[in-house]
Amino acid sequence: MRRAAAMLLSAALLGLAGCGGSDEKKDDGGEDGGQKTFESPGFEVTFKYPDTLTPNGNVNFDREAGGDATTTKALGLDKFNLISIQRYGLRKAVTKENIDDTKPEIDRLFSRLGGRKANGKKIEVGGLPGFEYTIDLKKPTENRTRASVLFDGNTEYLVNCQSTAAKRAELQKACNTVLESFEKKG
Repeated sequence: MRRAAAMLLSAALLGLAGCGGSDEKKDDGGEDGGQKTFESPGFEVTFKYPDTLTPNGNVNFDREAGGDATTTKALGLDKFNLISIQRYGLRKAVTKENIDDTKPEIDRLFSRLGGRKANGKKIEVGGLPGFEYTIDLKKPTENRTRASVLFDGNTEYLVNCQSTAAKRAELQKACNTVLESFEKKG
């Protein structure tokens, strides 16, 4: 958990180095335009996202900012308006029954990384228990991150939606699409 929560500010340090990828399936329907389906080796989850986001498999995070994820992918409008997903292995399983035991540690980490007291909201996404944090970042100016920490037993997924003020509405709508369609493969 500690390493995953440390990724909070990583999008500000994210280096996107080229776009493209074959981890998605196209769905040309719907009144909101086309969507794609995220499916990628290393992730036992899938979700839909707007086709306006460009997938990037070549994502680099600062080690201190969450570089120890076993797998990382990003979908972005640009390097400051993006959704990243990271997968972490945990030593201890986190379930609906024991998730409350993890909250103080995760709150402390997000508080330290965000520079002020953070109090995660308990959520359930795709049947997975978790917590969500919204934090305004100092760099780049006017960036906001919405981080969803989701647990699947010994696996943790961190979905980080980061946006600038100018593109916040578009990115948050995309983030909602991701979280509303997020589900375990199977």
